[in-house]
Amino acid sequence: MTDVRPPGWYDDPSGEPGRLRWWDGSDWTGIGRAPTPQEQRLGGARRPDVLDSEAGRPGSPRLPGRWLAVLLAVALIGGLVLTGRLPGLGGGRPAGSAASGASEPAATEPSATEPPTTEVPVPLPPSGSPTPSPKPVSGRFSDYQARLSYDVLPGSWRAWDLAPFAGLVQTAGYYRVVQQRTPAGEQYWANVTSGRVAGSGALDLRRAANLLAAGLAAEYYPAHRRRSVVERATTVDGHPAYLVRWLAVFDPQRAAGYLAKSELVVVLVVDVGRDRTSALYVSLPDPVRSAWSSLDGLLASVRVLR
Repeated sequence: MTDVRPPGWYDDPSGEPGRLRWWDGSDWTGIGRAPTPQEQRLGGARRPDVLDSEAGRPGSPRLPGRWLAVLLAVALIGGLVLTGRLPGLGGGRPAGSAASGASEPAATEPSATEPPTTEVPVPLPPSGSPTPSPKPVSGRFSDYQARLSYDVLPGSWRAWDLAPFAGLVQTAGYYRVVQQRTPAGEQYWANVTSGRVAGSGALDLRRAANLLAAGLAAEYYPAHRRRSVVERATTVDGHPAYLVRWLAVFDPQRAAGYLAKSELVVVLVVDVGRDRTSALYVSLPDPVRSAWSSLDGLLASVRVLR
């Protein structure tokens, strides 16, 4: 008669005291040692110490298909944790939170028919690890999220590695620091960056450009007056676009302590197709005044990535 017992650890059929055997549903495979009374008091039920059934050395039994699936699932979860793709790591909801007020499922005891799963350790980076410096850029820059490409201005520039600007998402491009610490305790930089315009689906290009320009000016510049303003509809690589360009002249009293006294600013909003609006945002304070003469060439270099 075929043994119909479910897979699991059982007393060795030979009758040897303290020895267990793994039944995989059709055959006896691995050999293990039953926990001692002290181990049972300290840790409760646990997986037996498995011995190779042939050599008597530490090893693993042949596992049923269901147990292999469990191990694969654990390995997959471990990989997601290491890449920061679980809630609480890398921008999701905090670990342990639940949507719509749903409570977390209650913990359950390991099944009596198979060994409990093993936790996957997650190594943490050593404290005080240096942050890699952003890479230098030259030649031409392509932003595949915004679907825009453009030249790199002359001079020393680094790939953008900071948070998106207000009104833009997934900002990319390049920048250079012109003041390490402003009166507000922050860095001040020159930048040529691009990104998708947030919430621009229902806006025409002129309105999108002016809203973005006003938001950037209010968020990032000291009190200033606009001079030499240029505002016009244009095209970029055959795509409709709208340009807002001005010289921001800072109020001397309100900008006390800033190295920059003025700044050349450009917002170029482009309909890149596929119901998406993107923008090029150029901000060149006067410590990099030498780049101002290259601005027209930069704008002429902008292309829409297919």
